[in-house]
Amino acid sequence: MIPNYSVGIALLADFIRAVRPFYPYVSVVDRHPVHMANAPSGTAVQLAKAAAEVAADAPVASREVCPGALAATVEGVQVAAQRMPYPGPYSEHEVTLGRKDETITVNIRAHSSEIYMDGVFLAARKLPQMPPGTFARTLGELG
Repeated sequence: MIPNYSVGIALLADFIRAVRPFYPYVSVVDRHPVHMANAPSGTAVQLAKAAAEVAADAPVASREVCPGALAATVEGVQVAAQRMPYPGPYSEHEVTLGRKDETITVNIRAHSSEIYMDGVFLAARKLPQMPPGTFARTLGELG
């Protein structure tokens, strides 16, 4: 059930949880090749859920002139998916957090599937030590 085995994504989710109390506005954008099966990606949903774990009041007064212009929302967090003819297994996740007069943007790009192997190996080492029936939803839960 872990949507992404990238160590960088796990660290980004931890970062989002840490700074979210200070940055009430959050936007997640995922970019993948046109053959990607789902939109948004499971990773984008995972990052939005990490942001939603800390409640924040961040009203947006904009009125959509075209439906969907402000993207979808996952547990109140804005999430957009872009699909382009990127070569290979390219993926990118961009998270922007904002507060009055300041924004932070973090961008993670994966250029191959090899980046997931550290997380897969971590899971393989940790799972035998976990009680039967344990259900991990994030790489961080395997810690």
